[in-house]
Amino acid sequence: MATKLEQFPNDEAPSTKRRYPWGEWADGSAWEIRQGEDYDVATENMRVNLHLKADSLSGKVRTTKISDDKGEGLVFQFLPSEEEELVAMNLSKDPSGTATALEQLYVDAVEIYDRAREEVMIPRKDGSWQKYAAVRFQAADRQGA
Repeated sequence: MATKLEQFPNDEAPSTKRRYPWGEWADGSAWEIRQGEDYDVATENMRVNLHLKADSLSGKVRTTKISDDKGEGLVFQFLPSEEEELVAMNLSKDPSGTATALEQLYVDAVEIYDRAREEVMIPRKDGSWQKYAAVRFQAADRQGA
């Protein structure tokens, strides 16, 4: 029978400190970090970590490797996603633009749905094609009937 443990054997108490301060680093500012001070992995691995974090934030990061008398490091800057830029642009036009931004998101969602309804075609058994019609519970209804 399985037994639930309080913690992993020979493991210290879980640390609440994060390894990297991603919240600070992803603020859009340019940052310089140094190997041995700010990170302990190989510089190329840290560069990969930065790109993975940017992907998880649905954004991008630009990086450049530096090497001087202080040692090796990276300069990087997280860039906002296109969606964040659109919302920021809408908010700058109208400082109380929450309603405007939400309205734009709704319009975009409806446009994507309509475009998908027009563009998505499915093959029929007779070889012809038909527009996709979302009938989520059609199979369940037939089983119950």
